[in-house]
Amino acid sequence: MKILPLLGAMAMALLSCHAEGKFPVGINLGQNSDYTPMFPFADAMKNARGWARVDKRYEAGGVSLNPQGWPLEDAAIVINAAVPDLAGVYQLKFRGPASVSAPDGGKVEDYQYDSGTRISTARVIVPERQTLLSLAFQQTEGGVTDVELLRDLPADGPFTKVFLESLKPFGTLRFMDWMRTNGSKQVSWADRTTMGSAVWTRPNGVPIEICVDLCNKLHADAWFCIPHLADEGYIREFARLVKARLDPGLKVYVEYSNELWNFQFPQTNYFKAKATEAFDAKVRAGEMEESRRNQELYAMLWDMEALSAAKALKIFRDEFADNARLIPVIGSQSANPYVTKSYLRSGVLDGVISAVAIAPYFGHFLGSKKDADRTLAEGIEGVFARLGEDIDSSNKKAIESNAAIAAEKNLRLVAYEGGQHLTPSSGDKERDKQLNELFIAANRDPRMGEIYKRSAANWAAAGGGEFVYYSHVSAYGMSGYWGLIENMQQTSTPKLDAVKTIASGNFETSDKK
Repeated sequence: MKILPLLGAMAMALLSCHAEGKFPVGINLGQNSDYTPMFPFADAMKNARGWARVDKRYEAGGVSLNPQGWPLEDAAIVINAAVPDLAGVYQLKFRGPASVSAPDGGKVEDYQYDSGTRISTARVIVPERQTLLSLAFQQTEGGVTDVELLRDLPADGPFTKVFLESLKPFGTLRFMDWMRTNGSKQVSWADRTTMGSAVWTRPNGVPIEICVDLCNKLHADAWFCIPHLADEGYIREFARLVKARLDPGLKVYVEYSNELWNFQFPQTNYFKAKATEAFDAKVRAGEMEESRRNQELYAMLWDMEALSAAKALKIFRDEFADNARLIPVIGSQSANPYVTKSYLRSGVLDGVISAVAIAPYFGHFLGSKKDADRTLAEGIEGVFARLGEDIDSSNKKAIESNAAIAAEKNLRLVAYEGGQHLTPSSGDKERDKQLNELFIAANRDPRMGEIYKRSAANWAAAGGGEFVYYSHVSAYGMSGYWGLIENMQQTSTPKLDAVKTIASGNFETSDKK
């Protein structure tokens, strides 16, 4: 077995896991937002957009808020937008008097106000096929607080039961999107979302406590991402909270920010600006030649990111006292193993991280400007043929290369994200529309499940460990087809069914490839 010399004891542990009939599968939770068809919380207010002026309810902002985010004046708020299956009778409760309306449809009935407790209650009735729900609070006495809008869904604590049920197949939950890691502006511990915050969407996502409680309820390992601007106090309190609140039998993956190699994200450009500043200073001091900018700038960038990651992850190490359940990781670029080498080169991460994490997506090129015409000409048969070629060639090679680099440092290889990466990106509106229709069909096709199993088999053969798919639930469209399911009513899709099968340790496909 060729992976044994490469990965030694780590590969043996993985094979033992397979022998028990299981494979470590996780899931990325999508952004908690008004437009995500997730329905995670019994209280629909927790996925609301943000308070706005009554006459501009779709644009969060423009009203005075208290420190917890409640309005100090008349205000409106979008609860859900472009989301199916909103119908039902919601129970509304809040503090303070108000005239309440549902300006985008629905009825507010049986409003009552208790002047002694200053508590208002009402029922909000949303009809069938309504996809937009908002509330307006007028004639208030300095705004309203503690607004709660309970869904017409069975609940278990703060979570809806349908949400909990949908997550049961997954052994690890990654909270990168749920906590809005990309472009985070959080610096101090006071900046974070708290349990008392009015909404758990923008700007900083879901409270850490809720993430931990979700893992405890599902007995799933947690995967957290540290905001790139967070100071030492923030990181230390983060670590202490997780250590104290999470079931001690669960593992904690911790990652510094997200995709620091990816220049689509503000955190990467933040470090690029710092590296550029440092390089320019060396040029001015005569320590560096301008002609070496392209080579040296990126080396400095990767070194800076590795050092910042090491400092942040070391704080978690200190707080957990090197407890074996803590798994600090460095996220790297799957398709470019040189980035992985560069992060590990200086040695600052030695003794700090336990794993290298990559995202071995496949098929991203099929919607590109270069390949779009061929993709459309070959149709869905061609899509699956080329996806198969990708996972058995360049994708497989990238996984094996990263595994070898990790093994040189005695590190595990895990996947922070992964799955199909079909996106219409040809640059031509009409072509992208056609690609979108084709890619939606491909993601709903049973053959996509077969591709997922083939990809997982390659991952396991290379010694890969935990594979955290991207993502849980999302509507399909021009921005991608990320969800294993498209809405919370789906309990079976080709991708979801395949991942469940993979989790059982079975990678066998119907075509035996």
